[in-house]
Amino acid sequence: MRPGREPPANNRPVTTIDRPMPPLNADERTTLESWLDFHRAARALTDTGRFMGQDVSLRWIYVHLIEEYARHNGHADLIRERIDGATGV
Repeated sequence: MRPGREPPANNRPVTTIDRPMPPLNADERTTLESWLDFHRAARALTDTGRFMGQDVSLRWIYVHLIEEYARHNGHADLIRERIDGATGV
């Protein structure tokens, strides 16, 4: 909060949700519509699909992706440490 400015009466921070959105141009409208279509078609975390011959949930897929990213980021960090000698950065 900037000095000299009172917080909203409900103590919520002021966000763009509290203000009207400016009109969209054609490109922005197309982007927004495709984003909304994507999210309307979103699946539940409990939905299942086949992966390597097994039924797996979307939750399992997300967790697996996070694990893989963490593993590869750890490998990249080890390589960087060998190159520049900096640790714990």
